[in-house]
Amino acid sequence: PGSGKSGPQPADDHDSDPKAPPAEVPSGRVVVPGGKVDSGQIRSITFPVAGPVTYVNDFGACRDGCTRAHKGNDLIGDRLQPVVAMHDGVIDHLVDHATAGYGVVIRDREGWEYRLYHMNNDTPGTDDAADTGAWRYAAGIVPGATVTAGQFIGWMGDSGNSEGSVPHAHVEIHRPDGTAINPYWSLRLAQR
Repeated sequence: PGSGKSGPQPADDHDSDPKAPPAEVPSGRVVVPGGKVDSGQIRSITFPVAGPVTYVNDFGACRDGCTRAHKGNDLIGDRLQPVVAMHDGVIDHLVDHATAGYGVVIRDREGWEYRLYHMNNDTPGTDDAADTGAWRYAAGIVPGATVTAGQFIGWMGDSGNSEGSVPHAHVEIHRPDGTAINPYWSLRLAQR
């Protein structure tokens, strides 16, 4: 996992502040580049997708002709692949946005946010964008609900501007002040 992408790339995504991504990670090893990532850039999380995915360190990558930068990492997998909570917390809100699609925002006790976007919007076995919600979120995933790390929260899809691209979970981690950090190192460490 984490080796790269092939085929169509996901459309993306969300407003952002441009940042150059850290140095690439040698295959199979977790290496945090010296001077580029401080302890405030790594969170202890549970990997948010059950099953195999591919992803690269695409934080800060150009989007929309470089008018904005990618604020997270895209974990490319299969439609209806289970998505789980990255951290203990409370569902701050559910997202229904033209770009992010359907999503979940979890806030922990310290005020950090863990965001998962592009949840499923398709009827099983199709790419019809016609699911009415039965295959989007797990039962009980509503604003104010308490979740624990690793708890099943819903299904991967291609909602929002990912429609017509590849199913993936867009992952963001935000500090209590709202600043996005690169989730790549937290994701890599969660896989160890």
